[in-house]
Amino acid sequence: MHLNKEQIENLKKHLRDLRAPFKEILGEDEGYSTEIDEELAYLDQMRNSEVGENIAKAEAKFAEQADPVATMVGNMFGYEEGQLAPFYSKCIMIVAFIYGVLSVFSCFARPDFLNLTICTVAVHQLASVKSIRKSTFRNLVLGIFVSFLYDIVWLFFEWEEFEQDKGEIESEGKVEMGMKRFSLYVSVFSLLFRPVVMGLFWRVSIDFKAIMKPELL
Repeated sequence: MHLNKEQIENLKKHLRDLRAPFKEILGEDEGYSTEIDEELAYLDQMRNSEVGENIAKAEAKFAEQADPVATMVGNMFGYEEGQLAPFYSKCIMIVAFIYGVLSVFSCFARPDFLNLTICTVAVHQLASVKSIRKSTFRNLVLGIFVSFLYDIVWLFFEWEEFEQDKGEIESEGKVEMGMKRFSLYVSVFSLLFRPVVMGLFWRVSIDFKAIMKPELL
């Protein structure tokens, strides 16, 4: 559901007309359509390279698979068939909140700066979505993927160390070991939950304007 060139040109013309009466205050048009030009560049990149075409096909296929599931879940919560955009925008805020809570609880076992930073950036972007560009939001999806790989490696080594430390419960204290165990279990749950976070953020990033900025279309 990417914007085609005709839609983008119409949108640029509409923005230019809206801006015209305020030119004295806002200055020249330079830079006002950067986000739209960025969308045009993205479209050209997708069309003019084999890798871009493969990515576009993969994203289209993923959207086709994700939307029926989202429609079914949305219907359970009172969203009608044509209300995918508001459902996705609501859902992504809830998922970001859950991801943040899980990241906080995992800090009992480690200083989880990577996930906390990603959550903070996600909250900032969702709170000021009108000033966020699609490319910036897609970088967030990449960050979530990196955190997923990092946590797999971290849990592998940390769990091994935890198993070795089980015999030291008496010397270290049951409360400390209990907190560490709880934090590790939360970290595992967060890792299992991460594909949902990645999938949802990726789906929203595919049609970022249509879902998060519908008033601009």
